[in-house]
Amino acid sequence: MKNNSGFIATSLIYTFFLAFIAILTALLGAYIANKTILDRYNSEVLDRINTGNHKITVYSSYSNIDGGVMLTNLIKNGTFAYEEENFKDWSLEGTADFKLADFGQICLVKNSGTGYLSQAINLKNNDTYYLSAEVYGEGASNLLNIMVNQDSNITLDSSSNLPSWERISKIINVQNPADLSYTEIGKNYLSTRPYITKLMLLDLSYTYENNIPSKEWVDDNISYFEGTVAYTYKNFIKDDKLEFTITPYSAYQNAEVTCKDITGTDVEYELNKKEPDKTDSPYTLTVKNTLKDTTCNITWAQ
Repeated sequence: MKNNSGFIATSLIYTFFLAFIAILTALLGAYIANKTILDRYNSEVLDRINTGNHKITVYSSYSNIDGGVMLTNLIKNGTFAYEEENFKDWSLEGTADFKLADFGQICLVKNSGTGYLSQAINLKNNDTYYLSAEVYGEGASNLLNIMVNQDSNITLDSSSNLPSWERISKIINVQNPADLSYTEIGKNYLSTRPYITKLMLLDLSYTYENNIPSKEWVDDNISYFEGTVAYTYKNFIKDDKLEFTITPYSAYQNAEVTCKDITGTDVEYELNKKEPDKTDSPYTLTVKNTLKDTTCNITWAQ
């Protein structure tokens, strides 16, 4: 009888080799397939990040926004833009000559004379405030004053020497304010005659309590507004669902909405009641097809 052990051993080795090749081929095929999927996924993620990664901001009057906060600009008529009464809410102290100009937006300039514009405000002891304005023209000190009491004031100064609009701001920690404090413009005559607009004063302590944001954060995230608004923002990337739930105050059911991206281009949106049959139903604001920083302003009316 022939000894077939050598043949059997060789056959087994060859069989194991073929099995190994088959397994290796399958693993290699799976690796290639998975890598292709992963590369495609990574490419899609990078595309979303590179073409998205922006912010949408919503300001809404006479309403609440889920997840938002309430903000009040304590300075009234900070843009001097009332058509019939440009200096509404301001009092002229002295004989100064103030004029309005238009450098892309309505702004104020002090021409000559002694005096200033003044507006009463209420400040709270130990609260932290954010003060800002937009300035055009050469820099100036004592451009905008907050008179805290009879013998101390806080100044907002501009260091710009360029013929372009600059937003200037500072954080104020108020100590022992008078019963009535004042916002004052142009208390000193400024030979450089800078132009000023969009005056804003926010009580950060009232809105954010113990989580007061930095000046830089407010600079980057909160733009000028008037009165009291509900405010929120959301960072997004491409294909994110951009929805906000907004509940207007009772009897405020008529909304005027504008949504514009950072270039000033109109952005598509929808504002619909969640429960159409209910008078007091919340609304859903849906912002569509934007790949740029976008701001939506909603004004509710009765």
